[in-house]
Amino acid sequence: MKRIKLIAQNYGEAFGADRAIRDLIARKMVSGVSVMAASELWPREAMPLVDLLPKAGGRIEVGMMICLSKPFKPVSHAAREKFPEGFPSVAAIRMRNRMSRGFRRLLAAEIAAQLDQFERHFFRPPDFLDGWQDVHETTAVRQALMHMIERMERPMPSWIRAARPGKLLDRWRQARLGKLGIRTSPDTMSIPAGLDEEKLSKFFFSAVERLPDETVLTVRPSEYDERVRRNDRRYKEREWAYRFMTSPDFERVLNRKEIYLF
Repeated sequence: MKRIKLIAQNYGEAFGADRAIRDLIARKMVSGVSVMAASELWPREAMPLVDLLPKAGGRIEVGMMICLSKPFKPVSHAAREKFPEGFPSVAAIRMRNRMSRGFRRLLAAEIAAQLDQFERHFFRPPDFLDGWQDVHETTAVRQALMHMIERMERPMPSWIRAARPGKLLDRWRQARLGKLGIRTSPDTMSIPAGLDEEKLSKFFFSAVERLPDETVLTVRPSEYDERVRRNDRRYKEREWAYRFMTSPDFERVLNRKEIYLF
């Protein structure tokens, strides 16, 4: 039996995405969900998620996506002063490898504010950390997380999704985080781009069984939604993913290939 942790990302991005994710949770077709607590929709969309989880038997993990780039706006006061027009692109964050202590503190305060916003509406801390556009894998954010733990003494979730496991530099960062009490997912993969419903079936039927056991597999399902269509040029693929995951074919593939969503 192959154990896969299937995480639906981008809860809080748009109503269509949120409805699709809640439907998958109700069907027990995902292992967890990554929430965008920085989204202006989160305060409204949190309660339907809170109400739904007991029906899923308590097996669904709910994590928070760290959002530090467009189209999101800062949550903390310091970050709002630094970025009054909203966050820059993720490329700008990636370029800040050698950042000042002040910028590190600013990012740490912003992440802490997003965690507070998550807990304010979900009534408990997240189970794990994720990152919008994989921003949590940047040097700047890794250092900010370490600053939060060491200097702010902020309790952290038990694990963080590793976007690019296996590289030497990533292993070094993971070891640093491990000493601070945060483990990283051992293997991770996003469902490849460009897959329609037929290709998704083939992917789960052939490719998933070759993945290491306990791989974290991410997907971004959505119903049709005008906001998703405007913001994501791959919106059609997200609709295909949702349709496939709610079809009998998906459950059939999971059973036939002995894939267990844990």
